[in-house]
Amino acid sequence: MKFVDRTKIVVRGGNGGRGVVSFRGPKRNPCGGPDGGDGGNGGDVVLVATTSLDSLEPFFYQPEWRAEAGVNGARQMKKGRDGRALVVEVPVGTMVRGGDGQPIVDLNQHGQRFVVAKGGRGGRGNYFFVSSTNRSPRGTRSPGPGERIELFFDLTLVIDVALIGPTKGGKSTLLNRLTRAHAKVADYPYTTDQPVLGVIPANENFASAITIAELPSIHPSRDRNRFLHHSSRASHIIMVLDASRDPKQLIADFHRCFSELRLHQPKTETPVLMVLNKHDCCSLTRAQCRRQFSRHTKIPASSIFVMSGRQDTDLDDLLAALRAPLVKPAAPEVLQENNPLNWFEARMQPISP
Repeated sequence: MKFVDRTKIVVRGGNGGRGVVSFRGPKRNPCGGPDGGDGGNGGDVVLVATTSLDSLEPFFYQPEWRAEAGVNGARQMKKGRDGRALVVEVPVGTMVRGGDGQPIVDLNQHGQRFVVAKGGRGGRGNYFFVSSTNRSPRGTRSPGPGERIELFFDLTLVIDVALIGPTKGGKSTLLNRLTRAHAKVADYPYTTDQPVLGVIPANENFASAITIAELPSIHPSRDRNRFLHHSSRASHIIMVLDASRDPKQLIADFHRCFSELRLHQPKTETPVLMVLNKHDCCSLTRAQCRRQFSRHTKIPASSIFVMSGRQDTDLDDLLAALRAPLVKPAAPEVLQENNPLNWFEARMQPISP
């Protein structure tokens, strides 16, 4: 399945039905008078947010949507039937913008509805124009056309946890361990090329299900990191790093990931948990890894988890952190002027395991 989070469509409300010119002419009353009925109104186009969709793929293959037109009127003053509204389901988290790029509505709740294009008004038959001075009108009023609007859909996934990090950090393995997802795991970089969703079902530890999305690995080319904006609605962000890498490379990966995160959501207050994965390939103990990483990054040790996703070690501690109450820490005492963490240190909310 192709994941589409941005697309353009055209929606059209239904045209109104035509009114008719008609005169009653029964056998016993040949001069019965006008009886032309009105046309029906055109149907509206209604957007409805639903959790049953997680991609804009249907709109990628069908870019035009039109509501039903109203039915023409008939003799004997019969009004035409109104056109049926076209209900278009979109994923929860869809931002709808007009052709000029201005926001129209943010559909961020299941069942939220919005009429995006109105149907045309039905035409009038000649019976509508009967008056004391015009006993036999022979004209009608033309029906109105339905609205035509160009829309841009921009989807931001409504998730609980976003997994981010550089390539080959073990994000897919961690997602498969935490949830029932089947993310692709392979021995080459940038295996994940689109967001992959997984769900932790509700149980005695979680009152409701938790949705986790693994986002594609952060790439040196910034134009390939556009999927990072999906982390903006997440309740938690988990940054997964490879603990088996050289310490200098590990710290460099950390700063690069935070720099990219800043570009896509500079005002975020989402708590971030650090996962140093692949500890089974590291020569240091967990305490040493946690202490050294905290010293170089100013990240509180309570927000750092050293584990091996392949061996299911310390997963319980990470799950406990996801359901613990949020506690905002004190700001670090010393911050360098050009440190990429300056934007984040006052907003970070680590969670005690």
